Amino acid sequence: MSARTFPPTPAAVDLGRSLRAVRESAGLSQRDVAAGCNYSHVMVHRAETGKWPISWGVVRGIAGALDAERMIDRWESMWGKAQIEAEHEYARLREQDRLRSAVGQAPMRYIPRPSDAESVASYQQALVRLRRSAGNPSYDEMARRSYGGSLTPRTTLYDLTRPGRVELRHYAVQAFLDACGVVGAEARVWLDLLMDVPMERKSGRRRPLSAPVFSAQVVNHDR
Repeated sequence: MSARTFPPTPAAVDLGRSLRAVRESAGLSQRDVAAGCNYSHVMVHRAETGKWPISWGVVRGIAGALDAERMIDRWESMWGKAQIEAEHEYARLREQDRLRSAVGQAPMRYIPRPSDAESVASYQQALVRLRRSAGNPSYDEMARRSYGGSLTPRTTLYDLTRPGRVELRHYAVQAFLDACGVVGAEARVWLDLLMDVPMERKSGRRRPLSAPVFSAQVVNHDR
């Protein structure tokens, strides 16, 4: 497992097992639950297997899809414990990062936190921190790195962190991640978190939480 993703903590595993038990007792599949709460089945699977970060909104949505209001208080308590454990793990990784920097080793890239999904602005701030932790490349350089420089204009990457946005496009976020060297399981953490960000289109309608995931290859470029 990548050092930049949170391993399942005891509280997260307990929460996941409880979610799965209630789902199975209701005779529903993960896709059934996903359809009922407007999250992807991947997100439901992450919640059931203790993968982190998972926001309370995801757990609350699953509870609604399972018609399990009776479990809300218990699940909220379990989620709170898992959140605390994840914060401790985050602090450990940050200390590890500091020690790496102290001996001249390259620091790790920024790790997204559940709080980064609270709003479009908070997710944008997380992307800015990621760019800085990746060496603060120029947007021209990011455009050259992203998918080999053939698909993403620099303006698309720049506009993604522009203040005042009400929506973040999935393809643009993935291109931004690719330009920062974030791919595979590490990118999945970011993209799953993106699904939980409250966003509205210009019409005022909330955008669907599910989004396709495009495969990307790591492209090395000379700085």
